[in-house]
Amino acid sequence: MNKEDIRYFRLLGIHVIIGFLVYFVPPLRNPMYLFGIIYFFIRIILAHPSHKTLEVLRACCYIVGAEVLFRMTNGGLFYEASKYLVI
Repeated sequence: MNKEDIRYFRLLGIHVIIGFLVYFVPPLRNPMYLFGIIYFFIRIILAHPSHKTLEVLRACCYIVGAEVLFRMTNGGLFYEASKYLVI
């Protein structure tokens, strides 16, 4: 396995852990959602102009995916936040 494969499996494992934490520890849902929004907001601001579009698309995907996850687990504090953040 090369470095890219190892990085992929590491990110996959991190996402699985986050999914279990969000599902089994309800008090972590809202802070994780807010952390994700802040994280991607900072990444968009600090991105090189040529990579800014990719960062915005990546942030939109994560925010919409998190919104779906939180609606399925009845854990979303801001049910309409993803609409306004994506726009």
